[in-house]
Amino acid sequence: MISGGHGRVAAEWRFRVTPPARPTRPLVPDVGFLSYEVLERDASFEDVELPLAAPSVAVEILSPDDRRVDVEDKISTYLAAGSALVILIDPRAQRVELHDVHGRRELGTGDILAHDALPGFALELAALFRRATQ
Repeated sequence: MISGGHGRVAAEWRFRVTPPARPTRPLVPDVGFLSYEVLERDASFEDVELPLAAPSVAVEILSPDDRRVDVEDKISTYLAAGSALVILIDPRAQRVELHDVHGRRELGTGDILAHDALPGFALELAALFRRATQ
């Protein structure tokens, strides 16, 4: 886990996600970002290790065996539980989908991934996909 100026980020970080009027369920995004606004910088080790909150940003990377219905269920669960952004990366198609309360936006290799939920962060997708194919 890495802590920075705006929050914490980790790969395969387990969250206890509770959308309104639905049971809590464990979800493990490929990469999760949790802002200090959601979980304070000085939170206890236990609260950081297994947060009882949705990640501020969840990143899911599609695998060949992922079923779209399961991926859509995860996206809607994250958003209903309070995630500001869900990033879905499709390495094969070299496409990225950004899901937030405003809907879905699709990006390609010529675009830059940036969003208000990730202050100060910008990523040229051409570099991401070039790296993924090497």
